[in-house]
Amino acid sequence: MFLGVLILLYCAAGSYALIISTIFSDKQLAVTLTPVLIIPFMLFAGFFVNQNNIPIWLIEFQYLSFFKYGYQALMLVSLIPHRLNFSYRMNTKVGILLARVNL
Repeated sequence: MFLGVLILLYCAAGSYALIISTIFSDKQLAVTLTPVLIIPFMLFAGFFVNQNNIPIWLIEFQYLSFFKYGYQALMLVSLIPHRLNFSYRMNTKVGILLARVNL
């Protein structure tokens, strides 16, 4: 399951690279602007900044980020076995971590 999520995230990143390459005809411009266009997606994904701390007027960028869905899927795949095998309580480390990332 973990490998499947990574493959899907890889495919999403590859399709984003194809979109950028079709928008910009100059190869040097595409290579220069790719980090500028990807860094905001990484910031709004919830990995660096908690999703509750994102201003309301920037929430839309959060839903466009494929990193957000990839991080959440990897978090669920990693922590679901702990939720199923043990009683799920909010005072456990797994429960606190899932509450912190809003899952």
